[in-house]
Amino acid sequence: MQQTAAPASAAGSGLKAPASSVSRRPLWVLLIPVGLLVATFFDRPSTITNLSVQVPRADQPVVSEPFELPNINDRVTVRSRFSVPAKTFVFLSTELLDDKGVVQFQYDREGKSRSKNDGFIEFRPKKPGRFRLRFEVYLPRDQQAQPTQLTAPVVVNSVITKDPFDSGALVYGFWSTVVVSLLYLSQVYFRGHLQCSGWCESESELNRATRGEYQSGLLRVRLRGTFEVPKRLYASEYQALRLEIINGLGRSVFQGTIPCRFTRDGEDSDTYTLRAEPQLFHLTRDSFLRFDVSLPTVLQNLDPERIGIQICDQVILPWTQAIRARLNP
Repeated sequence: MQQTAAPASAAGSGLKAPASSVSRRPLWVLLIPVGLLVATFFDRPSTITNLSVQVPRADQPVVSEPFELPNINDRVTVRSRFSVPAKTFVFLSTELLDDKGVVQFQYDREGKSRSKNDGFIEFRPKKPGRFRLRFEVYLPRDQQAQPTQLTAPVVVNSVITKDPFDSGALVYGFWSTVVVSLLYLSQVYFRGHLQCSGWCESESELNRATRGEYQSGLLRVRLRGTFEVPKRLYASEYQALRLEIINGLGRSVFQGTIPCRFTRDGEDSDTYTLRAEPQLFHLTRDSFLRFDVSLPTVLQNLDPERIGIQICDQVILPWTQAIRARLNP
């Protein structure tokens, strides 16, 4: 039985890939980055406490009210903003004290009048418990950088929040899992088992290279060729090559044309590239096949530099797609 396909694309054949060649289960791997993305949107820090402390004089530390940090796995953020008297520059020292008065960390920040003087620091507590913040103003200077006294208290307003998740780690994890998931899916879908792949110097060599045993299921055929043309070739960009599939008994099971594009690699290049649209075929049973390729008529008198073909069987699709033909060897 010979099956001849019209020179239309696979979408016009009306045939669909068999259900056995469609599997959506590998797509579940995308739930991992989606879950991380959802967690990123719902990750909202919770406020532990708001503190307001007045430091009336320089070099006299003031301690805040105590607050609880119950979990060492929480990311704690201390956001502080302090006011500075007019025409004055100061340094503000901030220390975190545990319940025994031991300094857990300390940092300094410079402030000046008529400025926001805000900032934040993030950390994870080494141990749970009650903590305090100790503030100290030192080295007050006027606009001429001369020592001066504070004309008004330095008011420090702090907001302490905790976050059980690390937003940066969530974003990094999201993009990492997206890349890994796409790499995994690229290995699962549209690849199948590679049965024939390589470059040949002529049509006859290419046709001989395609002979072999192919397993039932979806076949995917890809073709590409390059041509060296010393002078400009005036040919249509859209061409069609002929493909005939022959079984082990020498009987043709498919004849048809494959749409392809014939383009010049560059304005000053002598190389032209022929790219055929990938074709899907449903092979109903394991068979010995040969794929005979005939180049477009406009290229018949040109010697190809090389022609490449790739044929995979048992191809898996993520969803139902149109196929070119059903092969019944």
